[in-house]
Amino acid sequence: MRRSPMSNAPRYPQLSRRTALSRILAGSVLGSGMLASPARAQDFPNKPVKVILMYPPGGGADNQARVIGEQFRAATGQAMVIESRPGGGGGVAANAAKGAQPDGYTLLNGNLGMMTLTPALNTGINYSVADFVPVAAISIIYPLLVARADFPASNLKELAALAKAKPREISYGTWGLGSVPHVAGAWLEEDAGIQLSAIPYRGEVPMVVDLLGGQLPLGWASLPAVQQHVKDGKLKVIGVAAETRFTQLPDTPTFIEQGLRGFAIPSWFGYFAPKGTPPAIVAALNAKINEALNTPHVRSRIEEQGQVVLVQSSSQFNDFIQQNAVRIQPTLTRLAATIRQ
Repeated sequence: MRRSPMSNAPRYPQLSRRTALSRILAGSVLGSGMLASPARAQDFPNKPVKVILMYPPGGGADNQARVIGEQFRAATGQAMVIESRPGGGGGVAANAAKGAQPDGYTLLNGNLGMMTLTPALNTGINYSVADFVPVAAISIIYPLLVARADFPASNLKELAALAKAKPREISYGTWGLGSVPHVAGAWLEEDAGIQLSAIPYRGEVPMVVDLLGGQLPLGWASLPAVQQHVKDGKLKVIGVAAETRFTQLPDTPTFIEQGLRGFAIPSWFGYFAPKGTPPAIVAALNAKINEALNTPHVRSRIEEQGQVVLVQSSSQFNDFIQQNAVRIQPTLTRLAATIRQ
């Protein structure tokens, strides 16, 4: 098996278990829509395709979308035009895409946080994954828990002993309330039987700065953000929330290896279309995006960001989204009930 590489936040009201689960699994995310005629699908695309992105220009997600777009243009003769709509934990971008014509010419670049976490934890969100058709997956990245080099624990067993001796005295950084690292931390506390204190930051970069500066003992991070600091001995890795070890960190065990059964959080990225987009158009987009992902240039650029390329059919991507939502649903339910405390 191949080894894996790896704002002011809104206030979240309390949700019931039923509400949280229904927001995650609301209906079929495959959507419906009349079949496009063979001629229409064969002619698609005959104009540029707009891709709505939740991140500002210039970041890793923007660069990734443009690399895929370049290959898409080479294959189809039509551009992918990136439109940045940041804000609201992905809600601004999602609502912009939700209201677009379901004709295949508007796509949403979505992820685990936008499609699963935010709708489950924020009652102010007026969209769900059921408002979209999964078109194609892009990649997965896994979080890892890192600590300052002088932190007195170097693995889960030592961290658990330390935390049980000092309940809630040990803090860890996240990228904001309801972010993937926040959910990872809550799940770790539950499964390890410990109590830590989550500190929300406005993203990963300021959190890593405080880790390096000694203001924070622990933090959830992505591999690209901390790999060099680990190599330099400034940070160390407590565990990896993946099914297998990172090839870049072959001596660092996963949390599963350290006794937490099933503790893997694949933070996925992918393309979505508005509900009602014809299946033949979805299939055409899926084929062209997968073709781009399979080119060595695109694959290497994505893997350089510490991500695993994920090539799936639309239905496989749908199943993947649902299965992972079910796995983290108990943690989301408990987190939704306590996130304002």
